[in-house]
Amino acid sequence: MKKLLLILAFILCGVSMTHAQYVDSVSWRGQGRPEFRLGKGLMVNGAITTAVGSGLMLLATSPALNKPAPEGAVNENMGPSFLYVLGMSCAITGAALVLAGVPVTVAGHSMMHCDGPWRDARYDARGLGVLLEGGYYLPDVLQMRASLGYHFNSHLYLGAGAAPGIWLNKSSRTEGLSRVSIPLYADFRWSIQNRMTSPYLGVSAGLELTDTTPYLGMEVGLRVRTGRTSTRSLWSAFCSEVSGSYSRIGIKMGYSF
Repeated sequence: MKKLLLILAFILCGVSMTHAQYVDSVSWRGQGRPEFRLGKGLMVNGAITTAVGSGLMLLATSPALNKPAPEGAVNENMGPSFLYVLGMSCAITGAALVLAGVPVTVAGHSMMHCDGPWRDARYDARGLGVLLEGGYYLPDVLQMRASLGYHFNSHLYLGAGAAPGIWLNKSSRTEGLSRVSIPLYADFRWSIQNRMTSPYLGVSAGLELTDTTPYLGMEVGLRVRTGRTSTRSLWSAFCSEVSGSYSRIGIKMGYSF
């Protein structure tokens, strides 16, 4: 189940990146209204789909559909199991639609306040910035990241941060390894294009505090700017981390302001 969720998350990131590149390649003379409506539609439909899926899962676990089999007999009623899987699929699909609709809505809302197409705009804002991100890594690690730094121009960001993480499943980690990881690192990011959407490369290097070993992280992802005169942006990436006691890969998404 966890691997399935990770695969779906990877697909979602890929679809979001492809969609963002498409948006950037078109001059929206309507100042973002088509994008704004599309994002709202994705989120509303996703919320409805998630609610329906959750209802089906609850129905599948209800006593009315799970009557106990007579003693010594095998319960051949597969209906509740099928209904539960169907509900779970609907809930996951709905959650993916909601997540995909968030950056589309934000970008469309920002474009509605501009006089010209975002395709021709340049984003030269600089200054202090904070990056807040959350990620999921194999094998079964949930992580939060926070970085404080400086945007020198539309391409370069340098900062420092921490990324506390926790193994959700004790059996997925090496015996004797701390369940918590706390790397401290220097954060470097290079946005390749000076556009609303831009691929970016990131490297983080520092120290893993739980066992005082070197820490190195690398990422490749997409940056979606949500303002022309500020450093506010949405970030999503495929990433990997290595220290003296672990190595893992995953995905993350976040926001800078």
